[in-house]
Amino acid sequence: MTTLITPVAREQTRQLILSLEETMLSKEEAVIMNRYIEASISVYSAFVGDQILGLWGLIPPTLLSDQAYLWLYTAPAAEEHQFIVVRRGQIEVKKMLKTYPKIVGHCVVGAARSIRWLKWMGAVFGQADGKLIPFAIQNGEA
Repeated sequence: MTTLITPVAREQTRQLILSLEETMLSKEEAVIMNRYIEASISVYSAFVGDQILGLWGLIPPTLLSDQAYLWLYTAPAAEEHQFIVVRRGQIEVKKMLKTYPKIVGHCVVGAARSIRWLKWMGAVFGQADGKLIPFAIQNGEA
């Protein structure tokens, strides 16, 4: 199956969020997702056929920064296409690292699938702070 990864305009992203809110996101999660979208310099979507695998974006602290905060939403269909998600994720992370040599973010403590995926992307984890674990990915290496 062909995987389609494309940049998404803000309005298209909002429409995707609305459709996800009807089926997969709570209202609170949709509000948070919209905040991430507004702050992002770029937002991307991944589809296999007509199934959405996920959305992600990068939020740099300033336009001149050499690092960016990565947020990611994986849809339930990502579970069915794990190999595609990992392989395409590695390709996309390499692209991100060309623009931002350091990608940072947070992962929820106990989110085993997310932690495993981030490790496959080369993430190094810090100490958990409450419910979140900080991570960093640099130049394609741990």
